[in-house]
Amino acid sequence: MQQDVKYHYCRRIIVMWLAGIFSSVLTQAQTAKIDSLKRAYCQAQHDTTRILLLRKMNRYYWNNGQLDSALQAHRTSVIIAEKIEDKRWLGSQLCALGANFCLRGYYDSAYTYQQQSLSIAKKLNDNNLQRRLQRGVYAELGTLYTRLEQYEKSMYYKRLSGHFASILNDSLGIAWSLANIAGDLCALKRYDSALYYSFRAFVIRKKLRDSLNIGRSLGGIGEIYVLQGNFQEGLRYLDSAISLLLVFAKNAGYVNLARAYCFSGIAYHHMGNLQLAESFALKGIAVGQRYELRNELRMNYENLAETYADMKKYSEAWKYIQLSNALKDSILSSKIQQNISVMEIARQTEEQERALEEERRVRNVAFSGLGVICLIAVCLGWLYRAKHRANDEISRQAAEIQLKNTELHESLETLRRTQNQLVQAEKMASLGTLVAGVAHELNTPIGVAVTAASTLQVRTHEFVKRYHEGGLKKSELEAYVQTAHTGADLTLRNLERAAHLIQSFKQVAVDQTSDQQRVINLRQYLEGVITSLEPKWKTTHHRVEIDCDETLELETYPGAIAQIITNFITNSLLHGFEGYREDGLMRIVVERDRESITIEYSDNGRGVPPDVLPRIFDPFFTTKQAQGGTGLGMHIVFNLVTQKLGGEIRCESEVGKGTLFTIQLPL
Repeated sequence: MQQDVKYHYCRRIIVMWLAGIFSSVLTQAQTAKIDSLKRAYCQAQHDTTRILLLRKMNRYYWNNGQLDSALQAHRTSVIIAEKIEDKRWLGSQLCALGANFCLRGYYDSAYTYQQQSLSIAKKLNDNNLQRRLQRGVYAELGTLYTRLEQYEKSMYYKRLSGHFASILNDSLGIAWSLANIAGDLCALKRYDSALYYSFRAFVIRKKLRDSLNIGRSLGGIGEIYVLQGNFQEGLRYLDSAISLLLVFAKNAGYVNLARAYCFSGIAYHHMGNLQLAESFALKGIAVGQRYELRNELRMNYENLAETYADMKKYSEAWKYIQLSNALKDSILSSKIQQNISVMEIARQTEEQERALEEERRVRNVAFSGLGVICLIAVCLGWLYRAKHRANDEISRQAAEIQLKNTELHESLETLRRTQNQLVQAEKMASLGTLVAGVAHELNTPIGVAVTAASTLQVRTHEFVKRYHEGGLKKSELEAYVQTAHTGADLTLRNLERAAHLIQSFKQVAVDQTSDQQRVINLRQYLEGVITSLEPKWKTTHHRVEIDCDETLELETYPGAIAQIITNFITNSLLHGFEGYREDGLMRIVVERDRESITIEYSDNGRGVPPDVLPRIFDPFFTTKQAQGGTGLGMHIVFNLVTQKLGGEIRCESEVGKGTLFTIQLPL
C-alpha cells in the first residue's frame, strides 16, 4: 500500500510540473491577447463593438482567474448596454456579474443581479434568447442556494435550468444541471442518488469531449466516494480530476480544483498519511487565496487544522482555526457592505430610469402626430408580444408544476416502501419472539427426558454387570424393572409434550411466513397459536379462554389470523396487564351466522384512555416508545383485517374495565 501511495504522489508531482509549464505558456499568450483587445477597445467607435470586445476580455480574465478585472469589465458592459438599451446584452452581463459576486462570496449582491437579469429575460421578444438567459439565471441561482446550504431550493432551480437546457437541446447545460444536483444530494447524504446523477453527467461530458467539465465530474465522483468512506476509489477519481483541472481549469473550474485538493487531503488524513494530507490542504489553500474562493478556502483551512491537530502541531492547528473563523466573519462583513452597495446601485438605476422615462415622454410627444395608424400598429405589436410572453409563462409554470408533482410522487413512493419494510420487520420481530419463547419452553421437557434416559442407561449397565457376575438377586431385578418403567414413562410423557409444542410452533411459524389460503379448524388453530405463545405469561397468573365451536372450519389465511391473535395478546400483556395486575383474563369468542364470522377478543386490563382510543390503529403511534414500542402492532392488525381478510374491525374500551376488539369477517 505504501508503494501505491508513493507511486500516486510521484505521478501527481510530474503532472503538476507539466501542467505548470503548460499553464505558464497559456497565461503569457492570454496576456498578449488581452493587451491586443484593450488597444482595440480604445480605438472602437461604436458601443456595440465595445461590448463585443469587453465580452472577449471577460472570457480571458475568467480563464486567468482575474476576478477583479472581470468584475470591472462586467460593470462597464452593463453601463454601455443600458445606454444603448440593448436588453439582450444587459441581461447576460447582469447574470455574469451575479456569478462573479457569488464566486467571491457576496451572496446578497449575487441574488440581486440574478433577479434583475431574470426580470429582463421575461421582457425579451426572442424565445430562444429568453430561454437561454433563463437557463443561465436559474443555474446561477441554484449555485447560490447551494453555497447558502439550502439544498432543496437549489435542486429546484437546477432542475428548472435543466428543463430549459432540454428545450434548447443544450447537452452541456443538461450535464451541468445533473452534476450540480448530484452535489446537493451528496450534501444531503443521499450518496447513491448522487453517484447516479454524477455518472449521468460524466457520460454526457465525455461524449462532448469537454476536458474541463470531465475533470469537474471526476472530482465530484471522487468527493462522493470519500464521503462514503471509500478512500482508495475516491483518490483514484480525484487524481484524474486534478490532472485535468491543472491544465484546463478556468473561472469556476478553480473551485473544483480547490475542492479536489481538499477532499484528497481528507482521504489521506483518514488513511493515516498526514504528510500528504497536509500537502494537499496547503495546495487547496494556495488556489483559494489566488482566486479569492472564500468558501473553498475555509474548507481547506478547517481540513489543515484537523491534520495539524492529529500531528500534534497544536499552535499551527490553532492558527488555521482562527483563519477559518476570521474568514467567516469577513464574509459576514462583506455581505453588510454589499447590501449598502446594492442600495446605492438601486438608487442610481432609479435615477437613470427616471431620466430615460422623461426622454421617452418627450419623444412620444414629438411623434404623436404620426396618427392613429402608428398607434394601432404599436398596440397590435404589444398585444402580440404579450400573448407570447403569456404562453411562455404558462409553459414555465407547467414545467414547474410537473417537476413538483414528480418530486411529490417520488417522496410518496419512498414513504410507502419504508412503511412496508417496517411492517415486515415488525412481523419478523414477532416471529423471533415466538421462536425464543418456544425454545425456552422446550428446554424443560427435553431436559427431563434426557435425565430419565441417562439414568436408565446407568441402571442398565449395572444390571448387565450383575447378570454376568452371576449374583443377580430377585430384588435387584424388580428394582431395575421399576426404574425402567418409571424412566420410560417420564421420557415418553416429556417427549410428547415437546412434540406438541413443536407441532404448534411449526404450523404457526409456517403460516406467519407464508401467504397461502387453506381450510383450518378454527378452534384447534387458535389453541395451537395460544400454546406457542404461553411462554410469554408462564411466570404470571394470566390465562386465556377460548369460546369457539369445535367443528367450525374456515377457508382463510391462517398466517393473518395467527398474526392478529399474537398482536392482541402481546398488546394485552404489555399495555393492559403490565404494572396493573398479575391475574389477567384474555377471552376469544367466535360466533358464526349465515354471512359472516365474528371474532371478539377482550381483556380485563387497565383499558385505553379516551384521547388515545381514536388513534389506536394509526401507524407509529405508541404509548410505550421508551420501552421499545414501534407503534405498528395495531396498524398491522387493521391492515390484515381490512385488506388481507376483507373484513371490519372496531375497538371499544373504558379505563379500568378492559378493552374489546370486534372483528367481522365475510364467509
